[in-house]
Parts: sequence; structure tokens; C-alpha cells
Amino acid sequence: MPARWVLLLLLLGMLAASPLSAQPAEEADRAYRRGVALLEAGKLEEAAREFENVLDLAERSFGRDDPRLAVDLNNLGEVYRRLGRLDRAAELLQRAIRLDEAAGGRGPALATSLNNLGLVRRAQGRLDLAADLYRRALALLEASLGPDHPDTARALHNLAQLEVDGGDPAAALPLQERAARIARASLGADHATTK
Repeated sequence: MPARWVLLLLLLGMLAASPLSAQPAEEADRAYRRGVALLEAGKLEEAAREFENVLDLAERSFGRDDPRLAVDLNNLGEVYRRLGRLDRAAELLQRAIRLDEAAGGRGPALATSLNNLGLVRRAQGRLDLAADLYRRALALLEASLGPDHPDTARALHNLAQLEVDGGDPAAALPLQERAARIARASLGADHATTK
């Protein structure tokens, strides 16, 4: 077969595939929006099904090892954490961390995955593991977003709560005070977080 025919067949194949590749993206977007609405309505089981669907569609579109899956893994992990299915949540979040790290992640995306796994470890009573995860997340946020960013304040707050859980409120106090200062300065005194 002449080279021009091979090229023509490849081009025709790409054109024929374009509508199909857009369809899963649209379906994933609809499922994501449904999942968010269900999550906000407190319908966690239904939200989990939608986010499972989103993850499945993303894996079929991008492959199982694509770093773009980390967001979907985080969403699903958070739903399972809220449902109390902590082992499943940890599995999903560990995978998100692996994908973030493999992609060279050193910023907010990896920090989110670390923080979310920290929430799971805290819920499991594994405070030492949660502390390590929160500290890594805090360091990444300070380096990437700065020491005065609202996300940095949230990481400080999580670490402070962990200190209280561990029976050391004295260690929690400076963390919480710093978090409150950052929140007031960056979000304003009238924001729900700072009241």
C-alpha cells in the first residue's frame, strides 16, 4: 500500500475517532457534576457511584497511570472517607500520591493528595502517619503558594487539630494562631472561616 494511502487512512481514522473521544469527556463531565451535586446534598452512596464512573471514564481515556487521574482519585477518596470506608479511601489516595509524584509533583496537587490521606489516617487513629502527611503537605504549600496563603492556613489548622488529638494542645496553639492570622489576612475578618 502506498504511503499516501496509509496517511489518508490514518487521517480518516483520526477524524472518525474525534467525536468518540469527545463523548466520554462530556459523559465524564456530566457524571462529575452529578457527583458534586449529590455530595453537596449529602447523598454519599450515590456520589460515590458517580465518581466511580468518572474515574472509570478517565482511566479508559487516559490510561491507569496518567497523572490527570489524581484529581478523580482524590474526589472519590474523599467520598469514601466521608462514608467511613477508610481502607478504600486510603487505597485511592495512595494511588493519587504515586501518580502526582511520578509526574514530578511538588505543589498544591500533591499537597491535596497528602492532606486527604492525612485525614484518612487521622480517622483511622494513625496519628503518626497523619502528622507526617500533614507536614509534607504544609511544606509543599508553603513552598509553592507561600506562607500566607489560605491553603497553607488550612494545612496548619489540620496539623493543629492533630496535635490536640494527640494530647498536646500546647503544640497546637501556635499552629492554630498562625492559621487564624493567615485566614484573617487573606480571607478577611468577615469570612466564615475567620469568625
